[in-house]
Amino acid sequence: MTIRDSASPTTVRVTVFHGPSVRDRRGELRTGLADLSLLSAAAFRPLAELDEADTPRPALVFSDRPPAEPLPERPTVWVTTDAAVAAAVADAAAVVHWGFDDDWEMLEARLDDALARELPDTNPNRGTPVRALDRLGSAVLALDTEHRFTYLNESAAGLFDATPSDLVGGRIWEHAPPAVTSNLRPAVEQALSADDVVMTEVELDDGVPLFEVAVYPGPDGVTLYSDDPDTSSRPSLYEYLVETVGDAVYILDDEGRFVFVNDALCEMTGYERDELLGSSVHIIKDEETVTEAEDALRDLLRTRGGGADGADGIEIAKLDVELVRKDDERVPCTDRMTLRPLEDGEFTGTVGTLRDISRQRRRQNLLNGIIERSRTMMTATDTETVAEVVVSTAVDVFDLDLAALRKYDPDADGLVPVATSAAADEVLGDRPVYDTGEGPAGTAFVEGELVVTDSLAEDAGSDVSAVDNGAYLPIGDQYVLSLGHGDDDELDDVTLGLLEVFGETAAAAIDRVHREEHLRQYEAIVEAAEEMLFTVDDEQRFTLVTRPFARMLGFDREELVGRHFEDFLPAEDARHTLSSDGRVVRETEFEGAAGPVPCRLSLTPFQGGFVGSVRDISQLRSAQREASRQRRRFVELFETLSDPVADVRYENGVATVESINPAFAALCDSGTDALQHSRFETAQEAMPAALADALDPVHSPAPSLETTATAQTPAGERHYLVRTAPYESDGTDRAFVLLTDVTEVKRRGTHLKVLHRLLRHNLRNETALIKGHAEQLRQLSLPAGADDHIDQILDASDELVSASETSRTVQRVLGFDADDVDPLPAAEALERLRTDLDRQLSAPDTIVTVRADTDDSVPFSQYLLVALRELVANAVEHDPASAVEVRATDDSAGGVSLTVSDDGDGIPEPQWNLLTGEREITQLQHGDGLGLWLVKWVTDRHGGRLHLDEADSDGTTISLRFPAPDRL
Repeated sequence: MTIRDSASPTTVRVTVFHGPSVRDRRGELRTGLADLSLLSAAAFRPLAELDEADTPRPALVFSDRPPAEPLPERPTVWVTTDAAVAAAVADAAAVVHWGFDDDWEMLEARLDDALARELPDTNPNRGTPVRALDRLGSAVLALDTEHRFTYLNESAAGLFDATPSDLVGGRIWEHAPPAVTSNLRPAVEQALSADDVVMTEVELDDGVPLFEVAVYPGPDGVTLYSDDPDTSSRPSLYEYLVETVGDAVYILDDEGRFVFVNDALCEMTGYERDELLGSSVHIIKDEETVTEAEDALRDLLRTRGGGADGADGIEIAKLDVELVRKDDERVPCTDRMTLRPLEDGEFTGTVGTLRDISRQRRRQNLLNGIIERSRTMMTATDTETVAEVVVSTAVDVFDLDLAALRKYDPDADGLVPVATSAAADEVLGDRPVYDTGEGPAGTAFVEGELVVTDSLAEDAGSDVSAVDNGAYLPIGDQYVLSLGHGDDDELDDVTLGLLEVFGETAAAAIDRVHREEHLRQYEAIVEAAEEMLFTVDDEQRFTLVTRPFARMLGFDREELVGRHFEDFLPAEDARHTLSSDGRVVRETEFEGAAGPVPCRLSLTPFQGGFVGSVRDISQLRSAQREASRQRRRFVELFETLSDPVADVRYENGVATVESINPAFAALCDSGTDALQHSRFETAQEAMPAALADALDPVHSPAPSLETTATAQTPAGERHYLVRTAPYESDGTDRAFVLLTDVTEVKRRGTHLKVLHRLLRHNLRNETALIKGHAEQLRQLSLPAGADDHIDQILDASDELVSASETSRTVQRVLGFDADDVDPLPAAEALERLRTDLDRQLSAPDTIVTVRADTDDSVPFSQYLLVALRELVANAVEHDPASAVEVRATDDSAGGVSLTVSDDGDGIPEPQWNLLTGEREITQLQHGDGLGLWLVKWVTDRHGGRLHLDEADSDGTTISLRFPAPDRL
């Protein structure tokens, strides 16, 4: 993909290579080279590709860095400002000293000579005049604007006793004699400043004229011609110069008819020489232009008639005109006119040059358009607006109707169209998403270089068939602008160069929008932040604070801005903080309106100042103090606890005793210090074997352990409850090992068990014996009233047997596991009670009603039925003819109540007070039986509460109240 050459056959077509320092000025380089008439830039490439280029074209290199590899075998001109680089490449390339701070005309002058020496036979049209000038006997030399030789023929070099190659690049005044300098230098400076041809005589010494010199100004300096007065070669030389000069030259007679035109004028106007000669100047100029030119010539005549003889210069009139070509196309030009020599003071005609400035005008128009659109982009607030301006600029300013801007989308991993021109939508339809690296657009994106193609429609990989020429411009590191048109005219160097300039401006606009968007986001975050943040400038004054920070200090945000940061810190902390040149994290105290506030301050350097964040650690300090207090309490408890306790740490598969209390050390018959930080097995070895065996699971972290162990000690046989409490600290597994001496508890339990069994056995046997003797007495003839006493003996015996059975039930209730309690619907629980009562109730006159008025559940086990049966049996026992009702209802607290009601005499108040604890159980105050105690204990074990609702002569109502089902 290259740009087709539109230069005339007399130009040299080159490939331009640029070094890293020129990368950002490629647009300026492309535009400047486009104005040079002696060469045409076919392609622009990075310097790294110099040895990879596959074209035999001459290389024009712009770089202040020497090549990494030897230069390839190809004609090369190296442009640099660095003398070391020039010396490094001098053997392999022609060197031109030039930088972007110099003017382009100087570059053209120096390139002209360098290309002529590097390519003597490349272009016949260029080589011929050089060889012709070398054959002339007259001296011809060219100087740049700084009076340095850019060309000398052999005759001119001979005047300085040197060869042309010795002089090119040097200043003429360093080689010319003082006499020559004194005469010639004013003429050269006048020609450069006044843009006039200046004639002067140069003499070596003694006032003897040696030769006459003509100084001709040009865009890149001046050309000096001198001739021997006796030779007749001057006219031929003048004619030759006129024909070979790049501008169009013409001569008009006093009637305004062409008497001379050069080839450049014919090419510019589209007319043949024969068509122009003898024709009026009106053929190429409209009436308005001719009138303006005549007015300028009259001014010149008045100046000439006023006494100017032209000895010190030629008066020139300069006009901007529009030349009318043969095809009626108008060409903007600069017309420079002067009078032909007067004859007897009469006007004889004019001599003029026309320079095509269409490229300069187009470039200026493009620049004006770019500047105008750049202002619009720089006021945009979002990237969508910038994208639309980029596309509209391509259409309205660069006159490229087909434009599409793509942006890299990381989600799609491709280049997605974000803005397109109307013509692109109409001609090309919906544009696809390109992969990175796909097609010329992808190439431009990946390489970050402008890509130009003149065969897009023929590209087999392209989806565009209506476009001949295309340009793909990377904009920043996210966008690519695709441009194209279907005309035969290609995208010229001026357009491409200014496109790159525009691309850099658009990239800057997008970057600005991104920065402002981020800034707005940051501002919104700061406004909404609940964190304490601030910024200070290089004078340590607050420039921004968040509301929480201002609130902590007791100020409004506006009041803090401008205040000194160190005013709110202790002096020592302020000095330490502000003297650091890196990130600082420090605990300090800010002086707030309500007093010092403990804080953790973090400062990060930013643009000469700091960005700071503050965390209020008042609660942390309080928590630390509380933790310290709790730790002291824990240590005190740990040390004074009568039960042996050890703190064990697990690390790398090894259990280590972190600390033990004195009771544990005594159990091991060892001092505390001896076991501290030792392996756990060391402690095991020092304790009784049975305990050591029980503690074997402690060697590895595991769920909590609970077991028992019996050990023989000097104090006799002791029983221990062995438990572990695993926990984690600082990422390390730990566990507390506790040994509780339960010897006394176990002994009491055994004693109670033996006593209970003994009493039940003896009570049952002795009661049976009493009942037997009572029955024997009933068989004897006893006095009247003896049967009543016998009945009382039998009733008391039955009561003792019943109490024994009840105590057995109480023992089972107190020993059953509360985990065996499960929720059960109240209706189902009462249905089971009904079945038990039907099977066990032996009072035929008793009416028992069972009903459920709730759908909720109650905590249920078989012992709940035992308690309800006990309440029913108690009512029947005291009044066999009573009516008993058992109900399940919702209570006011959201739970369920199981109530048992009868119409008997009620429960004595002293007995109930003993049950609830309102009266103390003493030798004289105790209950008549275990029934109610059994009911209370069952209710407690099921998570409920026993309540006496009614107790009077009209009956008794007792309720078992249980919490709501969701709390069961």
